[in-house]
Amino acid sequence: MRVWRLYLNACSASFQTGRTDLSQFIFTKGTNDSILWTRGYMYH
Repeated sequence: MRVWRLYLNACSASFQTGRTDLSQFIFTKGTNDSILWTRGYMYH
């Protein structure tokens, strides 16, 4: 629930200031090297 409230507050602040960005966070347990850092492979 706290993450959802953080998201909504961030959206509100972004719209008030006119600045919006898109970020993605991936949380895993331990080391997970199978997840690529970028999606550059999709554009080649």
